[in-house]
Amino acid sequence: MSSSKSRQKKETNWAERSTFVIAIAGLFFVAYQLLQSNKHKRWDNYNAMNAAYHSLYDNVYDGSYPGLLKKYADISSLNEKELAWVRAYFDLYAEEYWLHQKCLIPNDMFGKQIDEGVNLNLREHPLMVSGYKYWREKGAFRHPENFIPFVDEKISCLEDVSKNKEIASCPAGAINSYIKQKWFTCLF
Repeated sequence: MSSSKSRQKKETNWAERSTFVIAIAGLFFVAYQLLQSNKHKRWDNYNAMNAAYHSLYDNVYDGSYPGLLKKYADISSLNEKELAWVRAYFDLYAEEYWLHQKCLIPNDMFGKQIDEGVNLNLREHPLMVSGYKYWREKGAFRHPENFIPFVDEKISCLEDVSKNKEIASCPAGAINSYIKQKWFTCLF
């Protein structure tokens, strides 16, 4: 009888251990699938934002918004339609900033691609800066949190770079302090 109980206990231990190993393997598989899905969703978000930017730019270069192409025009030279275009541009940028804060756009995509594109536009089209300040003063861009200080610091830095030719670009730490994410906050 004790031999039978011993054999039963060994079989039970083996079955419990096997079940435990299979459950752990299943959890790892599910976690891997979730990470892959999250990565795919990030690319989807990034591609959707790119499509929105292309739509905005198509309207500028087809002649619909001639004031925006002027290199050094005053903000008062823009009509309502052009001011609305600037608002749409920064609304889209705010959305990307929010998606990045929520870990739906990775650091490298936001910092190297999106943010650098905005830097170029702010340098090449000073009316974008004036338009941003116009809308900011009217109460726009309050969401997401820290978006206004983020853009204000970016503009200040870009203005410093344009005034002082010894500075090649904005220091990464200054602006990136708003966009860095801790890796573990993006896992959940």
